[in-house]
Amino acid sequence: MLHTKCRDIGTSKGIIIPRQILEEAHINLNDALDIDYLEDTQTIIIKKTIKKPIRSGWNEAFKEFNVKNANEEMLIPDIFDDEDLCNETI
Repeated sequence: MLHTKCRDIGTSKGIIIPRQILEEAHINLNDALDIDYLEDTQTIIIKKTIKKPIRSGWNEAFKEFNVKNANEEMLIPDIFDDEDLCNETI
């Protein structure tokens, strides 16, 4: 276990995380971190924020939805027969 001290940083407080821990955790300058405090054990947890792609998992969800609903009728048509809907001016 490594030790560090809480220090003044402007009007806030901060800690210096030893290089060894930063390297083991693959934390680089400007990486986003999640910080949590567990009051019952007086533990501070610092984790690297895991960023998922914005639409992560959508392909699988749509495929699963299509399989589950393959025999259901569409609630609205995907092709409109009324051409005036396409030619209306607003």
